[in-house]
Amino acid sequence: MAEEPVQVMGDEVRELTTKEKREIIKQVIEQGKDEAKYILAVTEWEGFHEVSETKVIDGKVEFVLLYKKLKGEKVWQYAVIPKTTRVILRFDIKDDWGEEHTTLYVFTPENGWKSFDLY
Repeated sequence: MAEEPVQVMGDEVRELTTKEKREIIKQVIEQGKDEAKYILAVTEWEGFHEVSETKVIDGKVEFVLLYKKLKGEKVWQYAVIPKTTRVILRFDIKDDWGEEHTTLYVFTPENGWKSFDLY
């Protein structure tokens, strides 16, 4: 007998509601670790077996390039400056063996930047 495919939150892809965003922010603030008050430093890279990427999920930020190295392993370091009172970033690391690691970063003026690791 064939197994039923697993559905995760349904098959529909949609924008998060304001309520869902608030729940994410609440969880990260309660369980996450402190990262920075106003300016977050993020390092992205393209290595021999790994690659990382930062995506803005909600809000607006300015990325200011602080450092880059393009020989061998490519590395970029950015200062992330919030431009809105709420920001959610997703930082992903993927390797050649199919392993993935995700960290959510949340900014609010009251709490600064907090991070929460998802595996």
